[in-house]
Amino acid sequence: MPSDAFQIKALAQLVRYFGWTWVGVIGVESDYARFAIQLFLQESVHYGVCAAYTHFYPEGLSHMDLDRLLNVIQMTSSKVIINFSGEAHMEGILREMQRQNLTGFQWIASEAWSTAKSLWEKSANLLKGTLGFAIQRASVIPGLHDHLVDLTPTAINKLSFLAEFWEETFNCRLNGSVNTHYHGLGSYQGREPCKGTEILNNVYSPYSDVTQLRVSYNVYKAVYLVAYALQDMSNCKAGEGPFLKKTCADPKNFSPWQLLHYMKLANFSALGEKVNFDQNGDPIAYYDLMNWQRGPDGSLNLVKVGFYDASLSAGGSLVINDSMIMWPVGKQIVGM
Repeated sequence: MPSDAFQIKALAQLVRYFGWTWVGVIGVESDYARFAIQLFLQESVHYGVCAAYTHFYPEGLSHMDLDRLLNVIQMTSSKVIINFSGEAHMEGILREMQRQNLTGFQWIASEAWSTAKSLWEKSANLLKGTLGFAIQRASVIPGLHDHLVDLTPTAINKLSFLAEFWEETFNCRLNGSVNTHYHGLGSYQGREPCKGTEILNNVYSPYSDVTQLRVSYNVYKAVYLVAYALQDMSNCKAGEGPFLKKTCADPKNFSPWQLLHYMKLANFSALGEKVNFDQNGDPIAYYDLMNWQRGPDGSLNLVKVGFYDASLSAGGSLVINDSMIMWPVGKQIVGM
């Protein structure tokens, strides 16, 4: 995963690109959001962008916390809001904005919720036009979908989180279930027993949705990275090693720092993408710029409308196709 510092640079350039010089900046009370907002405020100054307000809200959002947040948002003329949070926090904010009928805002999503499709179902009118950077997506990971849907009640009953997923998806009760969580209405014991004929291919679930392979793709690359590093470690010749007195590491008994040495030097391809690292050990930062668009049937289309590539020159690292963007109110919010 690229350092979050690159995401912040991309966000600062994004608001500058559209002439949004007066923006609201909010985030959940966390080390991540505090770091991100502090860095954004430092970076955005270089582009003449000012914060209309900054506001941190707690992990567990109470009605009082939401009222305080929405009061801050409504106190200024800025209609552009950057939110550094996860999907769950954003869901609570949107629910209260719906209740108070607060619309017409241009949301800028942090990477953590930039492709969170589940938010769309109840808040499409608030989220249309959202822009956000997402880590690079793989079009396909061979065999992944088939592996995910090839689950049977017998196989999943051994793991509580899979048992919970199965019972919530099919609204049934597994025999001898190890699931200890129940999210539905009514009684858990009142559920019908699972029949054993349930098929994941017949239902939509985020679990088996492979249309946005972003985090999954990074996990895929990470596994290959470790494998290549171990292979390079194993290929080390005695007396020609990279460590003290030209020694090699023992592939069967090595220290983490020795593996890290080889990981930083790795250079390979994964599904057609080159994987390597800079002098700080960070991968070359590349983000897709996503735009939340309403499809003809009302569903969410996550459309790539640009990208940020840190390997390009400073003036050309952000590329945007303006004509592809769908805006919240039918047109771009003017700079403010």
